[in-house]
Order: sequence, then structure tokens, then C-alpha cells
Amino acid sequence: MSSPASIAKHPFHPMFVVFPIGLWVFSLISDIIFYAGGNPLWQDIAFRTMAGGIIGALIAAVPGFID
Repeated sequence: MSSPASIAKHPFHPMFVVFPIGLWVFSLISDIIFYAGGNPLWQDIAFRTMAGGIIGALIAAVPGFID
């Protein structure tokens, strides 16, 4: 499959999408652990992984729009 946003015929978008998905899943798991146990560390982890997922999604959107 050829894509305008690729290197050696490997598109960038599928490579970048896995990071926000993984960060958002871990954010959900961190929220569940926080609400089950109440340790505020997990709330901070959930917030930071959610923010990282948003940033990663914005980065992945650029080659997605190019495709």
C-alpha cells in the first residue's frame, strides 16, 4: 500500500496510532485503580497518560490527514 506520508513504502500513520491508543487504555486502567484504592498517585498517572495520548493523537493526525 502506497502512501504520501511514508518511508520505504511504510506509512507513518499506523505506526503512530498505537501510542495514543495504549496511553488511553492505560489511563482508563489507572482511573479504575484510583477509584478502587484511592491512592492519589494513580490519579496523577491517569492525567499524564491522558495528556500524552492527546499529544500522540495530534502527532498521528498529521500523517493521517496527508494520507
